[in-house]
Amino acid sequence: MTESELLIVLNRFLDSNVKLSFLTYTGAAIISIVVGAISAYVTTYFKKSAEVKALSDRIVETTRQLKEQTEVVKRVEAEISNQTWIEQQRWLFRKDLYLSVIELLIKAREQSLVLDEMVNSIPRFCFDEGCELDDDEQVENWEKTKSHYLQECDVFVEENIKPVAKDMALLVHKQGRLFLSKSALVILANFYNSNKTWYAKKLAEDRGDVNNFYSPYALPSGPCEVGYLLHYSKAAKEAYNMIITEARNDLKIDISLVN
Repeated sequence: MTESELLIVLNRFLDSNVKLSFLTYTGAAIISIVVGAISAYVTTYFKKSAEVKALSDRIVETTRQLKEQTEVVKRVEAEISNQTWIEQQRWLFRKDLYLSVIELLIKAREQSLVLDEMVNSIPRFCFDEGCELDDDEQVENWEKTKSHYLQECDVFVEENIKPVAKDMALLVHKQGRLFLSKSALVILANFYNSNKTWYAKKLAEDRGDVNNFYSPYALPSGPCEVGYLLHYSKAAKEAYNMIITEARNDLKIDISLVN
């Protein structure tokens, strides 16, 4: 019973001329106070209960969101870590591939320098006036000697230089086409095909035309065998220098740290 309801009951007694004692009024007042206090407590309790429930719901929702965000962050971190590992492995593989290419070019360079010494050791022709042979016989003997030296050079190329070029081609076909840069592949292709293109390149450097180039004697001047043999060292050196630069750029190697 609320305070207002209690007052209504008391008023009814007053209207009916029923006399109430002081204790009755006092009891009624106490009851009214107690009921009001209980009502206020109950109201506050339910209000607080609702606030606690709402807060609890928000905590649960916040916890759920945090859990989802944590899972997303962990997934992203895992993907980044995995991608970083993959890129690192690719870098290491390309580095090893470049080192293998450089090793072959160094080998080609070393063998071609040996070939240069062999070519330079071919005796030059000069007439020996004190020789019993006539001029034609001297020329014939020199040409035989030169042919013998050139044959030895050709054998050296077949046994020591061309195998290196074949190893390079095999390495490019097995791994290089997938992992080397386009510029690196062009450098290695030029090196591999240099025995076919060296003369045209030489003419271009000398501002000549391979299709319209004549000797001072008005005779067509073509590639000589000595020039063909000597081109190997130049081709190997150029390929080595170019591939070093390309590897530094491709692998993003800081030259200042290397030096």
